[in-house]
Amino acid sequence: MTNLRTRIAPLLVVAAIATPMAQAQQYGINLGGSIGVYIPTNKVIRDSFGSQILSFGIGPVGSTSAQSGKLTSDISLLTANKNGNRLLIIPYTLGYEMTLGDAGAMAVPYVRGGIGLAYYDYDVTIGESNVHGRKFSSVGVAEAGVIIGKRLRLSGKYDFFSKQSGLDFNGWQLAATFAVAKF
Repeated sequence: MTNLRTRIAPLLVVAAIATPMAQAQQYGINLGGSIGVYIPTNKVIRDSFGSQILSFGIGPVGSTSAQSGKLTSDISLLTANKNGNRLLIIPYTLGYEMTLGDAGAMAVPYVRGGIGLAYYDYDVTIGESNVHGRKFSSVGVAEAGVIIGKRLRLSGKYDFFSKQSGLDFNGWQLAATFAVAKF
């Protein structure tokens, strides 16, 4: 299993970098860094880590073309430590994004759906039991938001994480993504 992880992890990193770069060449993209909050929907996860967990990510902010629908990718980092419990989830999704208005407007609403792969690393004490694991599994996402001036993306999304060791990591993410590079 360790050998599989050491092979898949670099591929995930390459995909996370290569997909936005390929999109940038095709559509012209502002690539940005995001900061936000992840709100777990499961009571056990909220009790273990709190009701809000800081999240970070990398993804496209706004296309410089008038394309209304396109493939996009997104990678996030959800990490928490509380009372000896620890959590790291790195979801990478590839999805389809559609703008819902004039692409040339100052504020453009959008929707996005995607699927992908997530790396899970967790150690959680529930009552007298300890649940832990390090593995790759599936993730899905449904997202809506607004792109402001092609430099700022405000988004709300729901992450559909596959259950791990009986734990439900599903939750909401609210984030702001700021363009840091234009391709």
